Amino acid sequence: MSTTNSVSLFDLLNVAQDLTLCGEEVCNWMHEKGTDPGTFRLDTFDRFYRFEDQLVGLEDGTCTAETVTGECISVRAELKRPVTPDDVLAAMGS
Repeated sequence: MSTTNSVSLFDLLNVAQDLTLCGEEVCNWMHEKGTDPGTFRLDTFDRFYRFEDQLVGLEDGTCTAETVTGECISVRAELKRPVTPDDVLAAMGS
């Protein structure tokens, strides 16, 4: 049985091990901390996507997130560890 949890996209990306966007492998992702507002850039072999932080519904490692240009993208993540409340508190403090 699957369950849906709302999590911060940035918390998810910070603990992800492997990512795919709409089935396409992500070869690099980084938190662009100098941008205002802060964004994550995810690169595939063909293009890149930028995301601002947002709450996403995570179900079985998959969520849909909106890019800064308004595209809705399916994100699949393998996690190194579960996202915890401490992750949320740490993200709020930065």
